[in-house]
Amino acid sequence: AFVFASSVCYAFYLTGSATMIKRLGASRFSALALLASTAATLLHFVATQPLAALAQPLPVYAYGAAMAVFSTILPVFMLSAAIRRIGPSRSALIGTLGPVLTIFLGWWLLGEPLSLAQIGGAALVLGGVWLASRH
Repeated sequence: AFVFASSVCYAFYLTGSATMIKRLGASRFSALALLASTAATLLHFVATQPLAALAQPLPVYAYGAAMAVFSTILPVFMLSAAIRRIGPSRSALIGTLGPVLTIFLGWWLLGEPLSLAQIGGAALVLGGVWLASRH
């Protein structure tokens, strides 16, 4: 149920963001989206964890900062720019390739096992992208 709700929310975000991006600009929209998600995350942390949980070794903060920049901030700005340039439907379509690439790169670079279910799922995603992108 949470995965489905997350998918529905993400779909609304993608389709509803195009008009806001046109009005605010991609950078301003991305910054506001990141601020809202950061506020929600911090509120959840304060409600569920003691503040002493923030005391971590320096490498934890360094890895966290790197993950924030490369896994969150840059992709959010790039997605907003893509929505502005090619529209929300094409951006969402291209975004479905991410998990397929993750499976392939995990197998190729990390030597992770590749199951028939993963190959089948990747084939379905690639087939869907191909069908949807045909004119």
